[in-house]
Amino acid sequence: MLAFPLWPILMYINFKLSIFLAIAYYSWILYDFQTPSKGGKKINWVMNLCSLDFIRDYFPIRLIKTAELPSDKSYLMAVFPHGVAPVGVFLNAITEINKISELYPGLDVRAGYLNVLFYFPIIREFLLALGSFNVSKETIKNLLESNPPKMIGINPGGVKDMLINHPGSKYKIVKENRKGFVKIALETGTSLVPVFSFGEQNLYDQIPISTLPGIRFVFDLLCKFNLRLGICIPLGRGIFLKKFGILPRRHPVTTVIGKPIPVPKVENPSSELIDEYHQRFHEALRTLFEENKRIIYWFRNLCSLDFVREYFPIRLIKTAELSSDKSYLMAVFPHAVLPVGVVLNAVTEINKVSELYPGFDVRVGYLNVLFYFPIIREFLLALGGFNVNKETIKDLLESNPPKMIGINPGGLKDMLNSHPGSKYKIVKENRKGFVKIALETGTSLVPVFSFGEQNLYDQIPISTLPGIRFVVDLLRQFNLRLGICIPFGRGIFLKKFGLLPRRHPATTVVGKPIPVPKVENPSSELIDEYHQRFHEALRTLFEENKRMYDEFGDEATLEAI
Repeated sequence: MLAFPLWPILMYINFKLSIFLAIAYYSWILYDFQTPSKGGKKINWVMNLCSLDFIRDYFPIRLIKTAELPSDKSYLMAVFPHGVAPVGVFLNAITEINKISELYPGLDVRAGYLNVLFYFPIIREFLLALGSFNVSKETIKNLLESNPPKMIGINPGGVKDMLINHPGSKYKIVKENRKGFVKIALETGTSLVPVFSFGEQNLYDQIPISTLPGIRFVFDLLCKFNLRLGICIPLGRGIFLKKFGILPRRHPVTTVIGKPIPVPKVENPSSELIDEYHQRFHEALRTLFEENKRIIYWFRNLCSLDFVREYFPIRLIKTAELSSDKSYLMAVFPHAVLPVGVVLNAVTEINKVSELYPGFDVRVGYLNVLFYFPIIREFLLALGGFNVNKETIKDLLESNPPKMIGINPGGLKDMLNSHPGSKYKIVKENRKGFVKIALETGTSLVPVFSFGEQNLYDQIPISTLPGIRFVVDLLRQFNLRLGICIPFGRGIFLKKFGLLPRRHPATTVVGKPIPVPKVENPSSELIDEYHQRFHEALRTLFEENKRMYDEFGDEATLEAI
């Protein structure tokens, strides 16, 4: 009975306390009003919250580095497109979910947001704790000109960019009247870095309502106070309903950071100079988009691939540093019935090739006939595979960003010589085309040897049988080369018979690069010279590593035929 009269008193105290806390908090905001214009106040434990890992894996979110950024100067990253939820620049740039501080050591990474977001309680403190800032010309210039060197991320497309983004294969970005970031770069002499976030537009669909009369009045009123806000109704998913709700949809988001564009320092840049560098930036952005749209980076990180790695197991060994300011041509030997080493190590992340060789776009070439098989074709393309021919290899080696191109020069003949045991046979004669390409492009050659691959399958070559030979020759008429054999592996229950590969360690060892001069029309003597140098380096790589990575150790031999 005595407790009942206390309820009104407790409610009154709670009401008064809420008012007091609100007044205290907004007094703090007034006192701390300039912090968003100074770049926030980074709190490391907030940037490393374990709950952020859950958010990363929810979509999932990936960060791809395509070029080195020296840490002795600052960079202005212009990110496109601006999705309804721009999680790419938000989570990748100002948290450690994908270890951006390790990818770009020595750089203080920040991201800018609309000033209106800093008026929302809790959200404001969270953004400031992550080192975010109010995106304005003065703030950006102050940060770029201060120490330590910074990577500043902004979305130049802004609200207009957001309102034209819808799920699907078509990306729309706002280019016109979005030159302010270029002017800032010129005034501060800061290199521009194009950044593209693939998949962000698929997180939400939306109903734009900013143009409705009543909403438009609110929108214009906010703009008068420099509080720009894009108003729309986001359509995502719910906790149980996949097609309706306010949560973002689970869709892979991959943020790809491009190569920096050097910009001169000009105190008062002319409109012509601004237009010139604005055009350069968008050309670089389009190149970045075209080069990366085919590669599905989340596919390279499939957890099922980890199971495949452990099944054999598969290992990748790095023996030398490769400078990420130029491309390399990796010639891989031997070509087994199932060349899992180059396929899985180079074009997936099972052994973290992107961390071993940061700044490189790693690709592998395959026979063109494989791209005529449904499903297999899409799988290879999603991993960045390409049809291995002279023109394609040269185009890739001469394009940006720098690449590590992997090919099997031994080809089908190499494969048909592959049998389990301690003796490795590789085809050396009449396999000089890769050396000629390296000379014509001035690309360093890298010897690569895969130990243990020949033990995954035994085989019965049948390409020489009359009827089969006719099919092989017919395919070659259409430039479709195919080596036909009957592979012997293991079954699900039987260890000695079946079509599955045997469980046997496969170790791919990447050697030291061989510098190659650029010669437009190399002579046969020069080609022979570098072909011999390559095979000497390959044999050295084999001899130095066979004891560690081949089960036969010193008994393993290499025969070049």
